[in-house]
Amino acid sequence: MISTDGAEQLSHAIIKTTCDDYAQAYLGFRVAGKSPKSVLKECKSFFEKGTFEILSGGKINAERMMKEVLADSVDNELTTVKELLESPKTPKMTIELKLPPGESNITYRVPPIYVESVLKSLEKTLTEELKKLSEGHAPLAWRNNAV
Repeated sequence: MISTDGAEQLSHAIIKTTCDDYAQAYLGFRVAGKSPKSVLKECKSFFEKGTFEILSGGKINAERMMKEVLADSVDNELTTVKELLESPKTPKMTIELKLPPGESNITYRVPPIYVESVLKSLEKTLTEELKKLSEGHAPLAWRNNAV
C-alpha cells in the first residue's frame, strides 16, 4: 500500500511533469514525439477536467496555475535572450527548417550583423507576452512543490 507521503510525492510529480510539458508545448516544442497542439490539448484537459484539482487537493486554482506555468516558461526564454544580448561575444544563430523524409532540410545562418536585431526583436516579443501572462496575480512557486 502506498503511504500518504508517497501519494503526495506522486501527485506532485504528475503535476510538475504536466506543467513542464504544457510549457514546452506552448513554446512550440514537441513533447515525447507528440505535436505541440496535441500536448496543449491534453494538458488543458488535465487542468480543466478536475484531475489537477484532485491531485492538488483543491489548493490552487487551475486557471491561475496554467497562466503561471506559461509565464514562467516565457520568463526563462527571456532570461536566456537577455544573457545572449549581454554577452561580450557575438552569438551565432542558425535556423533549420526540417522537411519531410526524402527532402533536404534547409539551414539558414543568420548573418552576424543581424543577430543582435533578431535577439532584440525576440526580447521585445517575450517581454510583451510575459506582461500579458503575468497580469493580475503574484507568481506561484510551482517548481518548488508549492502544490
